[in-house]
Amino acid sequence: MLKKSVFMLFAMVISLSACSEPEPTGTKIFGGAAYIDMPAEFVAMSKEMLTAKYPQQNAPQEAYYVENGNVSFAFSNTKNAIPDGKLADVANIMKKQFAPFNPTLEEKSIDGRKVFILSMDTPSADGTIKNVMLLTAIDGKMVIATFNSTEALAGKYMNDGKNALLSLKFKK
Repeated sequence: MLKKSVFMLFAMVISLSACSEPEPTGTKIFGGAAYIDMPAEFVAMSKEMLTAKYPQQNAPQEAYYVENGNVSFAFSNTKNAIPDGKLADVANIMKKQFAPFNPTLEEKSIDGRKVFILSMDTPSADGTIKNVMLLTAIDGKMVIATFNSTEALAGKYMNDGKNALLSLKFKK
């Protein structure tokens, strides 16, 4: 009888562990709600650098960079609630807001989640910045992952940046 109880307990532990999702791999972003395959050479921005690069009130909470900040990823948890099925509407509104920069908008599925990719070139004091923004929702709130590069460095980093954004994995 004891052997049977031990066997049953062992079988339950094995079956329960098989049901749990493995933790995704990569760099934790969005407070650990998602992970990205960050290119190895990127380093986390200090709070001081983050504040200097993004002085606006709705600045990203975390960012990674190379080339003195001329190439970077940034991740923003917004407080904006996104009702189910409304992410496309929000993405189209953002596309209209950026209309002077001729943005393109693509809908994709990444790790089973609907995302929108907004791409555009924007002017800066140093020339042109190539921007790729990934929009999605986590726990009913909009999140934004961006990759940007100066035009001069885009040939070296743009493909890796886009591929990293498309590598997102969400904690289940």
